Amino acid sequence: RAEKSKYLAAQGDLIKAEKEAKKALELDSTSPESLLSIGEIQYAFGKVKAAAQSFEKALDEDSNLAEAHIGKGKALISQFHNSEAIDEFLSAVLLEPGLSRAHLYLGQAFYQNKETEKAITEIKEAQRIDPKDPLVLNSLSIIYDVAHRYGEALELDEKTIAITPNLL
Repeated sequence: RAEKSKYLAAQGDLIKAEKEAKKALELDSTSPESLLSIGEIQYAFGKVKAAAQSFEKALDEDSNLAEAHIGKGKALISQFHNSEAIDEFLSAVLLEPGLSRAHLYLGQAFYQNKETEKAITEIKEAQRIDPKDPLVLNSLSIIYDVAHRYGEALELDEKTIAITPNLL
């Protein structure tokens, strides 16, 4: 059920995804995957504090669940707890170094913490892992633009448009 919930959430059907995640929790209230799914859905609905608690419970059951560290980090950063969010994203990167989104969110957290060069390094690693992820390309482009590295920003914008021509 947790997998079905993730699938439904990825398809944008958050209402059905939430129902499936709740059913999964009824079957096993300590399943880290179910707690993770509930947390992701709560986060998507803007229930940030509840999501953070779900991610924390998932981590209590399985501290090696990189996606739960990412979820908790996203919840923390949305509450302006940047240092704690960085710790969570670092945990995710250490657990799964090949997870592009872990590097992306770590880079975004570094950027919000005014650590631009660290941000660029992490987001470039996300780009190395997944060179066609428009969110990665766009995030790096924004940081380059703010850092007055306009040529690099423009190059990334062109790549993003080539990958997702219907984006505009």
